[in-house]
Amino acid sequence: MEAVDFTNYPAEIQSAANKYEEFIRARLEPDLTQVVADRDAVYNRMSEYLKLKTHIETIRSQNLDELETK
Repeated sequence: MEAVDFTNYPAEIQSAANKYEEFIRARLEPDLTQVVADRDAVYNRMSEYLKLKTHIETIRSQNLDELETK
C-alpha cells in the first residue's frame, strides 16, 4: 500500500492519518495475509474433496466392484 503525503494538512490530521496508516500496516495487512492463506487452504481442501466426489460418482455410475490401484 502506498503512503499518502499529508504534509500539506494540519498537524492533527497528519497525526491521525499516521496512526491509521500504522494500524493498517501493523495489524490489518498481516491479518489479511493470514486470512488469504487460510482461504487458499480451504479452497485446496475443497478441490480435493470435489475430485474425490467425482471419482466416487464415476465408480458408482460404472457399477464397478473392484478397483485397480497404481
